[in-house]
Amino acid sequence: HLCDRRQRQMCIRDRGYRVFEMDILLTKDNVAIGKHQWGRKLSDPTSKKGDPVSYRKFKNTKIYGKYTPTSFLDVLNLMEKYPDFYLMTDSKSTEPADAKKEFNVLVQTAKKVGKEDLLDRVIVQVYNQRMYWAVKSVHPFKHFVYTTYKQPDAAFYKVVKFCKQNGIEAITSPKNDINDYRMELLAKQRISVSYTHLRAHETRSN
Repeated sequence: HLCDRRQRQMCIRDRGYRVFEMDILLTKDNVAIGKHQWGRKLSDPTSKKGDPVSYRKFKNTKIYGKYTPTSFLDVLNLMEKYPDFYLMTDSKSTEPADAKKEFNVLVQTAKKVGKEDLLDRVIVQVYNQRMYWAVKSVHPFKHFVYTTYKQPDAAFYKVVKFCKQNGIEAITSPKNDINDYRMELLAKQRISVSYTHLRAHETRSN
């Protein structure tokens, strides 16, 4: 069922999970928030084709009229409270310029409140090599995950090689794209973790 994002994170944490994914967007005034997309109806997370609003308007608009919207700062506060809490980012744009802007906001948000050390528990999800280098130019994040979608085996091999060369810990892939060749390749290159990225109605697993 739907609930306050922070409450949901705590419910899931109580079940033993320690890594939480958060969709990242920037408000009109460049505040990092947890939201999948901008919609015409701000209170409805399924609404589409909307424009960014101010942070104040975002925080003052309850989801479905009753659930509290979440900012990146809210999550940092949870991470400070729970030392085993890890955040995986899900960026809505893969362009290098957008990535640099977004992650600069995340870093500056943490620095302003004296919580830069918590960035060591942020797992950056990247979608291409250019995005990886753009994020690395902003801050030396310790953890990265490379996400692949509908790539042929030859392209997947290049991704695995890139991950090995740059210490990227995991590759995410749609369930239907996983095969024996890819699993053997990951094992051979000693990518320590492979994470299967499933559709919204399915269950995620490591």
